[in-house]
Amino acid sequence: MSTHWSATIDRLLDHRTSRNYLPRSLPEGTVELLAAAAQSAPSSSNLQAWSVVAVEDPERKARLAGFTGGNAHILAAPLFLVWLVDLKRLRDIARDNGNHGEGLNYLESFSRIPR
Repeated sequence: MSTHWSATIDRLLDHRTSRNYLPRSLPEGTVELLAAAAQSAPSSSNLQAWSVVAVEDPERKARLAGFTGGNAHILAAPLFLVWLVDLKRLRDIARDNGNHGEGLNYLESFSRIPR
């Protein structure tokens, strides 16, 4: 196996995570822009079978933090985005196209369906 180093690999290996947040809201339209950027990323079968929920309410963030073992960064962030698998989307598309959509819940489990 040959190794090809590039600026892209440098960038990926140099990644760091910071969980220090400013106590201010994001500019209007930022969340929508981030969601649109995420929708542009490839997914299995390019189905984009997910939804995102924006959580700002401190009580709701506290409940979410409880589900994760008390991750403090959830509480500290002014906005917490929750990404959820949303297979209902697939059923809605099938219904809108006159199909029943049996088996769609399993479609995301396969990278390729044998013919």
